[in-house]
Amino acid sequence: MRGAERRVYYYDVELGTNKKDASPPPMVDVINAIATRYEESKASHSINKDTATLEIGDMLIDEEEGHALLLVQISDRTAPDPYLSNPIEGTSRVVRKEEGEGRGFGAHLLVSLTAEPETPNTYRVLLEKNTGLHRSHVNRLLHAILRTLYQEDPTVFTCDHAGGQRTREGLPKQVEFRPMLEFTGHPSESLIQELEQGELKEISLIHNEQQGPLGGRAWLQKEERILKVKAKFTNRVRNVWQNLQAVFAAQAQAGYEHARIKFKTQDGESASVDIDTATGNTLLHDKYVKSRRITDIDPPMDESSDEIVEHFATKLIELFSED
Repeated sequence: MRGAERRVYYYDVELGTNKKDASPPPMVDVINAIATRYEESKASHSINKDTATLEIGDMLIDEEEGHALLLVQISDRTAPDPYLSNPIEGTSRVVRKEEGEGRGFGAHLLVSLTAEPETPNTYRVLLEKNTGLHRSHVNRLLHAILRTLYQEDPTVFTCDHAGGQRTREGLPKQVEFRPMLEFTGHPSESLIQELEQGELKEISLIHNEQQGPLGGRAWLQKEERILKVKAKFTNRVRNVWQNLQAVFAAQAQAGYEHARIKFKTQDGESASVDIDTATGNTLLHDKYVKSRRITDIDPPMDESSDEIVEHFATKLIELFSED
């Protein structure tokens, strides 16, 4: 990672709830709730047996422009101390952490406040890549903030019962809930190219079973139902990715939430990728997530900062508007 360059990854965030009878709120309500926790200095979460702390270091919400910008930070006390050297002078030094300090990394997160037209409850996101801070960290932090908010006041998020149930007085029954967020990555050009030029081997369609005993034995719990599909004659198929998207969309309607594609690249290397069947977005890993490089950042950026870096934020918002 260079000071004058940053790589930015494209994601969608799907809003859900922790209760089946609740409907997801608009993203702006979730962001405003997180902003309240930030203003109360309650937007942090300890991980890795309390050796690292995730937190929101800064926030800007622009409802008029339709986006929110968050600076997500991590302080990791187990990370190695930075080693600096001067080959010309032949000198070097290590910057030692003091008591209570952790190695700090930061990443800007840009979130749309407008749902995608064809996918309700889904919002576009850009996330700056940083060596010590990943998508999973961001997800854990936001969930932790919303979880503690719900524990302290379950009435913050309330909606009418999704099934239309009413009280004895004839009013809509109210459901208290906690928002849930799932990050999925936009498929990269390299994934599409490798599928088109490589060899498709196998597809596993996965349904997350409702947990329960198998055959009346409590020690055997159902978890997944998997349908495996072998790929044949793929050299005769054009637009492999488009075909797979159509298949996944149909299987999503049949109850299969995830798909795992196994294939060989043109170089003969084995590879796999997990896909959300409903959206066609990637899950779990960032290898095949669409990204762009932002260059000529002036002045160059450090590994983190105390607040949102305005000149980088401007470039990030411009990139957001282009796609």
